Parts: sequence; structure tokens; C-alpha cells
Amino acid sequence: AEEGQEQVASQLGQARAWVTENYAALRNAAVAAALSLAAAGAVAGSSLHPAVGGLVAALVALFVNFSTLAHSWMERSSNVFGAVEGIFCKMNDKLGCLLDAAGRQVSQPLDDLDAALDKLISEQGPAIKRMQEFEDAVQKVEPDFDIPTPDDLKQPLEACGTFVDNFLQDAKVQLP
Repeated sequence: AEEGQEQVASQLGQARAWVTENYAALRNAAVAAALSLAAAGAVAGSSLHPAVGGLVAALVALFVNFSTLAHSWMERSSNVFGAVEGIFCKMNDKLGCLLDAAGRQVSQPLDDLDAALDKLISEQGPAIKRMQEFEDAVQKVEPDFDIPTPDDLKQPLEACGTFVDNFLQDAKVQLP
């Protein structure tokens, strides 16, 4: 007997939880049914021709019930779309973080190379100046002779850095 009472109590608890979760939908359905019945009663008590009265009652019931159905589906779909939008926002944030991390990983070797070139230029500065002093004399004998300047050495690195930055910016723009 106690087991049966516990089972009934459990089923009542589940029913109560279901009614609590679906209260708004149940309320809307009850209001729609009441409005449909009220419209049918008003038409029945009027002096309209029976065919016209039935048509008016049917149209009112159709409008009221369809609007209730549309409202309930709008609430459900907004919940679904809200969840999907939340997932897309999280995904977009994660992809942005991944692109930032990839940009740092790609830029780090370029920065290291740039620092190494700066160190080389500072260490070899006097030798480069002496070579530049003789450049004019050597160019008289060999016109294609050119001693690279520090800027000449850094141009490829700057081009790579610009390419990486542009690529990452384009990738971020393409995120959903």
C-alpha cells in the first residue's frame, strides 16, 4: 500500500512540475478556448443567419487558436535560436583567440630574426661603414656592385610581418 502511495505521489509531483514548466502555454491555450467559446456563444445569441454565424465563430476560433499556437512556437523558437546564438558567439570568441595565438606564434620568429639583425648591425656597424666608404671605388670597376644597407636586410622581414598581419585581419573579418 505504501508503495502505491509513493508511486501516486511521484506521479503527482511529475505532473505538478510539468504544469509549472508549461504554465504559460496552458494559460494561453485556456484563454484561446475561452475566447472561442465566448465568440461562439455571442454569435449564437445574435440575430445572424446560422450559416454566417457559424462562419464568424469559426473564423474567430481559427484566429484566436492560430495566434496562440504562433505565440507558443515563437517562444520555443526564440529559446532554440538563443541557444544557437550563444554557441556561435562562444565559437567566434574561441576562433578569435586561436587566430591571436597563431599570430603570436608566427610573429615570434620574425621578431627574433629582427632582433638578431639589429644585433648584427650594431656589432658590424664599423665594418659596414668602412665597406660603404669603398663602395664608390668598387662600383667604378664593377657597376652592379651594391653593399646592402641595414634597411635592405630588414625589408623582407617587414614584408613577411605585413603579410601575416593582413592574413590574420582578413581571417578575423571572415569569422561568422
